[in-house]
Amino acid sequence: MRRINLFSWLVALLCLSQMAQSQSISQDFEEIYKTPLETSIVKIDLGEGRQLVFKDESFFLYGQIKSSESYMEEILKSLQNDLAILKDSLSSSNAYDITYTLEGDAAQPILSTKVQNPEIKNYRQENGQLKAIKTQKDYVKVLKIKDHQFYLVLNDLSELNELDPAVMKGYVTAILKDFEDLPNRYKSYILNIQYKAENNTLTRTKDDTKGTDYLELNTGLGINLIRDKFVPELDFSMKLHFKDIFYIGATASTHYFFEAREERGFRTLRNLFVGGELGLNITQNRKKPYFLGLGVEYLVRQRGDFYNPNTMRINLSLPNKSGFKISPQAYYDFDTDDFFWGFKLGKVF
Repeated sequence: MRRINLFSWLVALLCLSQMAQSQSISQDFEEIYKTPLETSIVKIDLGEGRQLVFKDESFFLYGQIKSSESYMEEILKSLQNDLAILKDSLSSSNAYDITYTLEGDAAQPILSTKVQNPEIKNYRQENGQLKAIKTQKDYVKVLKIKDHQFYLVLNDLSELNELDPAVMKGYVTAILKDFEDLPNRYKSYILNIQYKAENNTLTRTKDDTKGTDYLELNTGLGINLIRDKFVPELDFSMKLHFKDIFYIGATASTHYFFEAREERGFRTLRNLFVGGELGLNITQNRKKPYFLGLGVEYLVRQRGDFYNPNTMRINLSLPNKSGFKISPQAYYDFDTDDFFWGFKLGKVF
């Protein structure tokens, strides 16, 4: 009888601990979706403070660079012509954010201008008079069909006419050529690469791209509420992560039940589920990934009468920042066609 009371107290304490975490877990879950995405960037130093930049919150920036080769020259020529028509309307003392959008191959581009910090003006004294001066760079964003883009950073918009569209396309071709010597993983990783353009040739000057394929081993403790019973669980997982975009893994979960002996004491009944799990990083953030996992397990060791031998369970692992595992579950008994729910709260180590 003492063992029953002790076990009941342990279950109650664990449940109270998990309930105390529920409010912070729900807040964490909301914050996960607000986590900034990881930015992938490839930058070309064009000299004298000018830059051509490819960047996106994505693992697949290489594909955007490759597609830009086909339209880079044509769209830069179009941008130069349109800005030439607009130049009398733009002040040389203002810094602009320019967005040049091409919705489709047959559509006419749309040019949008925005003055940076319009309420701030900078002046310098020249010959006893104050002259407005420009202290910020101009930024030109070229957007093609919303998913493909590149940026130009210029000291002044007039420098755009100094850029040879054919040479700029050649730089893109050079990047693609350089990628042939890089590992294949660079085509679907978060990139951080810089180049220096000199005499119409490119030299790679920086590469902070990091690999993120790795094997993760975890153990965990938890408590399940299955039907009307609290069931302690010890689990083990082995996961292979790919670029922190997703993972695949093998899982094993042992459920513990306790049965009174006729003479005295209790015996422990261990039921073992084994299966696999697939997880997806819902933030695309490599530094701080949060995975939503779906697992399927089958009962390979059955003891006692709580489960029938031919039982399967499906787990949904919800992401959170606290380190606790939240897992709604569905069980299906193939022998009786019985379907029932479960819920797990646990700690991963």
